[in-house]
Amino acid sequence: MSTEFLILFYWSVGVTLLALLRLRIGIFFISVHQATALRAFANIAQYGQPRSQAFLPTMIFGQEGLETSGVIFLISGMLTTLFVALPASIRHRPPHTQLTIPPVPTWGLWAIGIYLAIFTVSVKTIFTGSYATQGQILFDAPSGGVQAIVVGTIIYELYRRVQARKLTPLRAFIAFLIICFVTDYSKGSTGFATGFLMTGIFLFCSTQTGIVKRWVPLIGALSLIILMALLIRTARHTLHQDGIDALTSAGSTLTSAESSRSENAEGIEERSNGSQIAAHVLECVWLYDNGYDRQWRSFYNPILYTFQPAFLMKILNIEREEEAAWELGRYFVHGGGLFIFGEMYWNGGYLCVFLMTASLLALAWFVDTRRDVSFNALLFACMFTPSLFQGTQYGVTYPARGFSNAVLAILIFRLARWASASRVTHRVSKRVLSREAR
Repeated sequence: MSTEFLILFYWSVGVTLLALLRLRIGIFFISVHQATALRAFANIAQYGQPRSQAFLPTMIFGQEGLETSGVIFLISGMLTTLFVALPASIRHRPPHTQLTIPPVPTWGLWAIGIYLAIFTVSVKTIFTGSYATQGQILFDAPSGGVQAIVVGTIIYELYRRVQARKLTPLRAFIAFLIICFVTDYSKGSTGFATGFLMTGIFLFCSTQTGIVKRWVPLIGALSLIILMALLIRTARHTLHQDGIDALTSAGSTLTSAESSRSENAEGIEERSNGSQIAAHVLECVWLYDNGYDRQWRSFYNPILYTFQPAFLMKILNIEREEEAAWELGRYFVHGGGLFIFGEMYWNGGYLCVFLMTASLLALAWFVDTRRDVSFNALLFACMFTPSLFQGTQYGVTYPARGFSNAVLAILIFRLARWASASRVTHRVSKRVLSREAR
């Protein structure tokens, strides 16, 4: 099985590079995580249960689970290849024309600034306390969907300014990097910010042409983001105690990870959750094959969640349907999240993997190929596409939230434009009536 997984791994790496060359952001995110998981599966098939997953029962790492997982990734790999190879859904705009992108209203920018200031001071940094401890929290602040819409709006406004030649891609990226570092990376959180940062640099650099102006900054920024995320993930529990030594130790850990593969059954992919997400798939395979079927609940529950916000359900003392990642925790101890392809199999076997992967990739392909010709698709690129990076590791709920956020953003922008047009019409009418009265 190790050879089969390695073949799928290299295949996935090739698809990832093709998605990068074609600027297919959403498909790139999905394929990156496929490659990470497949590398972990190759090590598991060759060396056995990973050391970092030693708390799990040995039975889920058996041959049957590995074979089923191989079929799951064969299905997802073929679909990813298909959608990355498909041409654009429509032709691009003629040369020397641009999509008209309205600016975010001034009041909206002020609201975003105030929100970010509140959010920034709501959690202590990893420079003063260990990551994910109760003492790290100062006071409760809204996050989740609100934060995603706010950060997506920042990407939108920066991209508008880059396209209008008011900002260079480099300056836009640096500004966005500072925002993400202050709000997320300094807190030890990496998945959310990394998805948005990568989406931002893809969009900023897509406005340029040529190797020097597009590909050098894009590849350099992607490398920086990945390295920073890996270092923070490795050092975030000890940085408050050890300071710069924690980063030095994290660098040594990353460089030596590959040398201990035969002992730990995991290499560098473990630092990007590879072993954990591979275990997710094996756990979901075991549950489904042993009669613990979610019966497609993962795919209609997010619709219910839209009308059942957690804070409102808490006030009304109503318990809403349990998310898949939390339900998985009732069967197996795990470190959080839920790899999306494992969740798909848990909901309905191979058929579910095929249908839901195809649907997700179709939407990602549609957004990737229309974002420079459609205002709505651009908002989806800013709101929905980043959710694919974190959502691939954290389950179907995240892309569903990204979809809802994009729809909500479209409605807000249209409402703001309608209100602005109504005010202009009202002023013109008043002037006309005033002149007629004279």
